[in-house]
Amino acid sequence: MFRDLLFYTFAFSAFIPIYQAYRSPSRLYELPFLYGVACYVFIIPTLFFVKDDSYLLTDVEFNRYLLNAIICFWGALAGYYSINTQQKYTQISRQQIVKYNESKMFFALLPFIIIGIIGSTLIDPSEFGNEKGGVFAIILFFSRFFRPAAIILLILYLLRPDIKKVTFLLIFLFFSLQFILISGRRSEVFNLALTIMFPLFFIKNIVIPRAFIIPSLILAILVIAIFPTAREFTKRGDYDRLYSLSLTDLSREYLSGEKTNEVIEAAKNMDVVSRADVFYYGTSFYNSLIHQYASSTLFGNEFKQSLRINSNADLTSLRAKYWSGSVSGFKGYLSHTGFAGMYFEFGWFAVIFFFFFGRITKQFFVKAYCGKDIHWISFYCSFTTFILISIYHSMVSIPTMIIPYLLVLYTIKSISKKKDSQYNKVKYA
Repeated sequence: MFRDLLFYTFAFSAFIPIYQAYRSPSRLYELPFLYGVACYVFIIPTLFFVKDDSYLLTDVEFNRYLLNAIICFWGALAGYYSINTQQKYTQISRQQIVKYNESKMFFALLPFIIIGIIGSTLIDPSEFGNEKGGVFAIILFFSRFFRPAAIILLILYLLRPDIKKVTFLLIFLFFSLQFILISGRRSEVFNLALTIMFPLFFIKNIVIPRAFIIPSLILAILVIAIFPTAREFTKRGDYDRLYSLSLTDLSREYLSGEKTNEVIEAAKNMDVVSRADVFYYGTSFYNSLIHQYASSTLFGNEFKQSLRINSNADLTSLRAKYWSGSVSGFKGYLSHTGFAGMYFEFGWFAVIFFFFFGRITKQFFVKAYCGKDIHWISFYCSFTTFILISIYHSMVSIPTMIIPYLLVLYTIKSISKKKDSQYNKVKYA
């Protein structure tokens, strides 16, 4: 009974911002709607399938996961709505970005685009997704320049179309589709959608038809459920086997926990961490940075390991000690899902971080939506991927992954900004 109560409370809470998006187009591009969609795509379907299965997830495991998710979800929305603004949106025009030199902006983008292309070329799509370090971590860092550069490029194209911008955008599309169709990267599907949708809204005020929301949700759920199995064949180039796959069976097997499922694993991990009363206390943020940027290829593995902060909250050993199931099935590389990921760090105090994340995100949105600054628009369009990451992966990875984005965005801003004397001479039509 309590399982059902928690489940429907969470499902209703996530549905409210989706419903509100039908009343105001801008809500489609804000954190509450994105959080609601992310929960319905990544979390709720699995919980629906297992809510009556106390063997797969015990009452304690199920209830703890959901209660933490509800509290963190409400905390993020509370933080978001704690900032109120009465400013209204008006479509940006070329006259409103004259304080930036478009030509300098484009040429400043070129090094990042070229580096991003080289990095993406060096990634083998048939191997992408496997846990790697060393040289691969360096290549991955440089390949991450491509998406923020592509967002700025798309914004410039929407303001003034030309063939050079189209060419680079098509190259970006090629690599994105390669990682989707061969690597089976689910995150790339959503990142590509965000990369296109948000600039179209902020620059051209093109809004997704509301009739597409529900079909898009269903399609996204299928992507989450089917890609893990499909990529076993696409990485080998065995595309003919895809025709023999049953969408219904694959979806049922994934969502019901018959195959490895991130939500179920996260709920079990929350249970063992709670029983051991051992948390990471924020060390994962630091260790994530060390894992990415202290290259063992350049500095040696011994030096890299010396920089890490060790924690007693080792999930592999905790699962072996406290979970009655076999630890042999534990896959440490799986996403913890955002709500559980922060629970591993700070227990029930995770809600505080979601509150401030919601509040900060609202500030970013207001600056992009009302400020008419092309760089704030570029930043928010880029930041949307981290909104989803905070749900389907973990906030822990955001500081690590956002650094390439900041390098691109702030370099472009610094180079392209006109001097005040130049800006004051601009004549408006």
